[in-house]
Amino acid sequence: MDFLTWSPFQDEQTRKICSHLNKEERAKVVVLGIFAGAFLAFIFAAFLALGLAYRYSSLSPRACLIFLVVIPIIAVVGICYIRKRVKTFLASTAWAKEEKELNKNLRA
Repeated sequence: MDFLTWSPFQDEQTRKICSHLNKEERAKVVVLGIFAGAFLAFIFAAFLALGLAYRYSSLSPRACLIFLVVIPIIAVVGICYIRKRVKTFLASTAWAKEEKELNKNLRA
């Protein structure tokens, strides 16, 4: 297991692919992981800023409700996009292309 390619709830297929990555592929996986982490930090910061703005400023309850609907929608869409991008990339790695059955299951 490599610390740079590890993620929570990683399935066996992903673990196998990550163990066979070359240097360029590993670098791209790390960049995708940093992007995912930054996105999740942004979502957390948005909720924190919303709570602080509501508590310490004159932000109306209606505006808070709008943000409480918009932020989770952005989060779900963004997480789905990131997961699809990572899945597509992992299926396109050299080792995954050689493993036909693994690649077919990963694309499904």
